[in-house]
Amino acid sequence: MISKRLKKRLLTFIFVPILIALAFIIDDMIVKIGLLILLSIYIGFIIFLRDSVRMDGKLDYDETEEANLPEELLISEKEDGFKIISKTTKVETSTYGNIFNTHTSEKLIPPDLKEKYDQIANEPLLPDLDSKEMFSFALEKILYAISETILCYSVLFFWYDKKANSINLHKYVSQSQDIIIRKFNVDNDILSKIIHTTEPQLLNNIPSNSELDNIIYYEKPQGIKSFVGVPLFFDGNLVGIIALDSKGPDSFGIETIFTLGRFIRVIALMIQIFDEKHRDQQSQKRLNAILNFLNLDFTASYEDLLNSIPESVRDFFDWDLFTIVFYNKVENKYKIIKISNNTKLKYIEEGADIDLENSIVGKSLLKMNPINVGNIDSVNFNRYNKTEDIKGFASFLVVPIEMKGKSIGAFCFESLKSNHFTNSDIKFIKSASKFLGYIVENLYSRKVLENLVTIDFETLVLNGEAFKQRLKEELFKAKSAKIPGVLALIKIDDFIEQSNLFEQEPFQIVLKEILLIIKRELNPHTLFGRLSNRVFGAYFFNADQKNVFVWAEKLRTNIARHTITIGTTQNSYTVSIGLYTTLDKTDVDEVLQEAEITLMKAVNDGGNRVTQYSNLL
Repeated sequence: MISKRLKKRLLTFIFVPILIALAFIIDDMIVKIGLLILLSIYIGFIIFLRDSVRMDGKLDYDETEEANLPEELLISEKEDGFKIISKTTKVETSTYGNIFNTHTSEKLIPPDLKEKYDQIANEPLLPDLDSKEMFSFALEKILYAISETILCYSVLFFWYDKKANSINLHKYVSQSQDIIIRKFNVDNDILSKIIHTTEPQLLNNIPSNSELDNIIYYEKPQGIKSFVGVPLFFDGNLVGIIALDSKGPDSFGIETIFTLGRFIRVIALMIQIFDEKHRDQQSQKRLNAILNFLNLDFTASYEDLLNSIPESVRDFFDWDLFTIVFYNKVENKYKIIKISNNTKLKYIEEGADIDLENSIVGKSLLKMNPINVGNIDSVNFNRYNKTEDIKGFASFLVVPIEMKGKSIGAFCFESLKSNHFTNSDIKFIKSASKFLGYIVENLYSRKVLENLVTIDFETLVLNGEAFKQRLKEELFKAKSAKIPGVLALIKIDDFIEQSNLFEQEPFQIVLKEILLIIKRELNPHTLFGRLSNRVFGAYFFNADQKNVFVWAEKLRTNIARHTITIGTTQNSYTVSIGLYTTLDKTDVDEVLQEAEITLMKAVNDGGNRVTQYSNLL
């Protein structure tokens, strides 16, 4: 039976063959052309009207056909597992608003969603992180993102050290507890192949018997079947590798490499940002270190100034041990004058001589060129001389101090890490060595000059070394004649020394005034000298402790009652005095040590008092 829809289509298309037949029968060319044009227009309208009906979404079906369908096809069909919607079924639609307000959607949202999200998104950083530690923190989060984006067993990040030709595991996220955290030499494994070819590597069916030959970062086999690794480039150099592995075969593909490439790009941008930040921080530290040198108190003692140098050099770059080598003009030798050791490892002693011919430091001094040893165990030369016994350090750097075309000394640095010191570090310390060397030379020259003279330039009394030498002579004379003697140590008590509070430097004024009072109370036969910045010593030959105690109390009282004017303010200052009897004593160091204990007792009791050693027993 022909349906109504089919009849309409036959009536519509019957004119097409009629027009074609007329075009062949009629001989008139003009009429033929007209029929062909009319045929084209007719066909065009048919096509246009047919497509327009489809675009309007009108269904092309015959209602009578639907009416004639068997009723059993219009009901639910349960046995076959699917359902045909009948014509009487009412189809409900949902609007945009009620899609997210259904009861089912509410069950999918956990109640602590915001708390968990904030915990992840706002994870706090540890305090006082430098740029390298912040990079490691950010890198770890990226590795977590990779492991959750690409299903894998482990995702690892390696640094590539070109100088050492090694691969260093830096960060990883893994389900395994058997990962080896150490440096791997570049060899023939799959990671090394990435280094050799500088291209991504993909393995999708690793045999069990060759797993450890390719996957070298596990202690024991894990059942790894798939591996993918991509190189990381920075400034045109290969600097790292990201590697993924899986226990399933064919787990990774070309699309995985492209996805990792996008993560690699982000990490490269991070390295650039943190590298610039690290350079800025390092420049600021080095500037502060130079400023610390400029702020050194050159009126302090030689020992205090020498001890302050390692603290200033600490911000130049990271080091574990710092040594100053300088030329001793008196002994005509290069000697170690200062060692600052941040480790508990044994090292050479201060004052040791430098073997110029058979040591690394000696060769650097002779050639006036820095020497950087990335692995000290790989060379057969000693650092300083043949008698040294140094173990545990890896990197050693020597930068000579050049002045007037000669090497006057050297700065030496040690590190526990191999290949630690960079060309940037060497370039900076070499540039700064002339300035730093000038400061060290002045300090050392002043020390040598002080050892050659007996007078303290600031107070014009005996300096510490000269006082000890004279005291030793007095003690021998006193013991030979069996004559008593008393050593008095006088210390200016601490006071506020901030120059901005007094409009000028107060200590020099206080020192001068107190020194005048002490000299007035001394007789010409008393041995008197300056032992340190605030401590003076007075030795009374052929005197008992009772008489010296009376003298000391009088001196203490006179100083305490004396007012000293500094700027527009007037203040009184005090001293503490310790007395020690030297009868039958000849050991200068012992006498000074016992006298200092007595003095410290007076200071610890609040100052402005006289203490006798006999009262401590």
